[in-house]
Amino acid sequence: MGRAAVIFAGGGTGGHLFPGIAVAEELHRLQDGFHCLFCGSNRPLEQQILESLQLEHHPLDLRPLSSAMRSPVGFFWNLMQARQQSLRLLDQVQPAAVVGLGGMASVPMISAARSAGIPTLLLEQNIVAGRATRWLSRRASAVCCAFPDTVGLGQRASILTTGNPVRQPIARLCDADSSAGQRLLILGGSQGSAIINTAAMQMTEQLKDRLADWQIVHQTGREQEAAVREHYRRTGLKAEVAAFFDDLPQRYAGAGLVISRAGATTLAELACAGCPAVLLPIPNSIGDHQMANAVYFASSGAAQLVRQLPSAEATAASLIQAVERALNHPEDVQQQRRAMRQLAMPHAARTVAEELLRQIEAAR
Repeated sequence: MGRAAVIFAGGGTGGHLFPGIAVAEELHRLQDGFHCLFCGSNRPLEQQILESLQLEHHPLDLRPLSSAMRSPVGFFWNLMQARQQSLRLLDQVQPAAVVGLGGMASVPMISAARSAGIPTLLLEQNIVAGRATRWLSRRASAVCCAFPDTVGLGQRASILTTGNPVRQPIARLCDADSSAGQRLLILGGSQGSAIINTAAMQMTEQLKDRLADWQIVHQTGREQEAAVREHYRRTGLKAEVAAFFDDLPQRYAGAGLVISRAGATTLAELACAGCPAVLLPIPNSIGDHQMANAVYFASSGAAQLVRQLPSAEATAASLIQAVERALNHPEDVQQQRRAMRQLAMPHAARTVAEELLRQIEAAR
């Protein structure tokens, strides 16, 4: 291969994938001639995102981490097969470096790259480091963290606080007009959230008179798109519904309020856009990292925190209270907007790309 290559390893969700895409794009801006390719999971969403951006994708046939409890031997054997697949790709591509994006899909390639003596840089998006990052960080060339004092990594010179990389259309929102519009943006993450969808439908049903002049933009995930669309048709509220929006920067602009999970990439994007938020973290995320992310933003005055309760009805009741609080106190929402912007790190992708170039140069 004529051009220097960088492999981005990991994915599975938009939260892992988009920071890697942001760094790849920034790498091209800093130094032309790099060939960036992605090696991750075989999930349809990952393939859809990378194909839409015309990025080369090499999926690994990986079992989910949850299968390790049911069949530990089978899981370990599958992981070793994925590592061999990664070694073959490394031999074919001869990359200058490998960037780990987090999640189980990053483990085989990063492990293979380390054994081949190739520089490895890890991205950790959450305030509580994931298991893959904790394990792989011990021998990584550098670990770039979104938050200061990331839990689970200790203190090492190779650990840097860079912020969470966002793509240029998101980063540019930092310079956009931060005035609020009457747009309610509801996000369940890149894969959707049945709980958020159900709670949001109950909330909009109860508050439909107060939301009559609002435009609702609701990202549902695939499974409930039709049901949510029918709900808004029945209530008569103005709503745009899709399983997944490819153009979220335009959706963030002018949003008066966002209801969202607390994935780190979504939070980084909301900070750049200055979007006040009601955060509903996943209660069983690994290491409870979404709750830790949400607490960080709520304690900074940038968001309200709503806990997911055992029943959808109880969760909806808490969500209704939070949305009513926002509608009743626009001055508090404006303060949250300012606090969100204070947390933005729009140049994180460039910072990570520059560190990657330093590691490549040091290995020559």
